[in-house]
Amino acid sequence: ADRRTALLAAFLLGCSHWAARSGRTGWDAVLLVALQLAALACLAKARRFRTLPPALAGGGLLGASLYTYVAARLAVLQAVVWLAWEAFAARRRRAAGDDLPAGPPRALAQLALCVGGMVAVAGPFLLRLWLLRPELLTVRVAELSVFARHGAGEPWLTLGRNLLGHLLMFHVRGGAYARDALPGFPMLDPITGALLLAGLVVVALAGDWRRRLLLSWPLVMVLGGVLSTSGEGPPFPYRVSSLAPWSCLVAALGGVALWDAATGSFAATPRRRLLARGIAAVALAAVVVINGWALLVAWPADPGTRRAFGTTPTRVGRWLAVHRAGRPTLILRGALRPPALPAGYPYAAANRTDFFREGDAVAAVQLAAGLYRAHPARALAPLLPGGDVDFATALPGALAAPTLLVMAPERAAEATRRFAVAARWELRDDGKGPLVTILLAQP
Repeated sequence: ADRRTALLAAFLLGCSHWAARSGRTGWDAVLLVALQLAALACLAKARRFRTLPPALAGGGLLGASLYTYVAARLAVLQAVVWLAWEAFAARRRRAAGDDLPAGPPRALAQLALCVGGMVAVAGPFLLRLWLLRPELLTVRVAELSVFARHGAGEPWLTLGRNLLGHLLMFHVRGGAYARDALPGFPMLDPITGALLLAGLVVVALAGDWRRRLLLSWPLVMVLGGVLSTSGEGPPFPYRVSSLAPWSCLVAALGGVALWDAATGSFAATPRRRLLARGIAAVALAAVVVINGWALLVAWPADPGTRRAFGTTPTRVGRWLAVHRAGRPTLILRGALRPPALPAGYPYAAANRTDFFREGDAVAAVQLAAGLYRAHPARALAPLLPGGDVDFATALPGALAAPTLLVMAPERAAEATRRFAVAARWELRDDGKGPLVTILLAQP
């Protein structure tokens, strides 16, 4: 695309609460999307300038993506489908009598070089995995596959729900899992969503390789969500995260087309051109405000976010940073459970718990308490007893010194029967419900 489209696409993606949320989580799909975008840029350059080296580079980048997230297999499939489509289209044009210096042989060479680059980079890893742990090549796909569902009407009922959920996620209802989305809020703000619809018209009217790229991209990459299943329910924004840059690119095409149409029709009236610029500025400002609200205001305030992101360990650790005063601390099993969801919360099923493992939660407490700042080596063994902030599966039989006991509120009665308690504190979930009870127990 031209520079205006590129800048607008980068602006929309940079503001996108969808892209920002997955980026700040920093999981494996983030690197996948970056590598896929770089690969598609190389392959687009190969098609545009009818050259071969960028196709090899694009294949190498796709091979590197296979080291990241399981959806990278779809990124490879999309590139192969697109380049094969290009070769087919070139053959049809040659059959129609077009004089193309970069006809089917050049398109097939680009496809072959792309596949060769991918195999060269990913081949050693895949071969080693196949020889040593072949079950790992398919285990995650088998766990998530929609075709593993059985029962009346399955898997077709689930496939239908998945398809509808992913079609509606851009404009109507996004994901329900708070790790990946503001529950229920569309994945695109209304301005970007409207521009996406305009951009789809632009793509439909295009007749070159760009249309084939921008059609094969979503049709293949959406399969990561449509063909999978999870307790959170569709859509699955994380599994289709590469659709975020796609939607912003297509929206930018629509935005530039609308701008050209508006300024072209108003060219004879400077006042109207100024009005068009004002409307465009307001629209871009609205993109910033709406996405900022979704990411920085509504998302942290949502009960599902507080539950899914394990805020309890951070709350406990910050409290200990102020009040521990060097006393040994025991975190009892069950103390770091996530806060309860309010009654009637519509996305409770998708946000049943956080994604901390027990050792991760204890490490988060130690980190927030400032323990690693004073003793960095402690971070290497968060679950080993250290006489500072330790994990315990049950109340100890005896105490060697005054100790802080961090526990679920319902276990406080048992602790007060067993030990003399000099002080008691209750941490609450935003002042609403009990979260954690902390006792200062005497030997």
